[in-house]
Amino acid sequence: PQELERRLGEVKGTESSMRRVEQQLDERHLELETNLERSKRHEAELKSREAAMASFEQRLHEQEMELERRRIELEGNAERTKRCEAELSKRQIELCSQDSELERRLRQIEAEDD
Repeated sequence: PQELERRLGEVKGTESSMRRVEQQLDERHLELETNLERSKRHEAELKSREAAMASFEQRLHEQEMELERRRIELEGNAERTKRCEAELSKRQIELCSQDSELERRLRQIEAEDD
């Protein structure tokens, strides 16, 4: 009887120990599932950020291209402005010369009339 009681105590101790281990395994399993869900959310967030970054980079590239197009356009405008200024200066000189010639003729006609 004592041997049976001792063995029964061992079995009960083993059962109790197994229940503790089983409970620890269940807790660990829940912890791992929670970590897995957190990892999935984090991965989805990272993918979303990557997509946003790619979109931002695309818009940035488009803006850079637009700025380059405008720079080239402004350079063309500057060249046309220089040509127009040169032409204007040339015409001003011609007009001054014509004005001087007209004044000379007017004085000559006035002198002839006197």
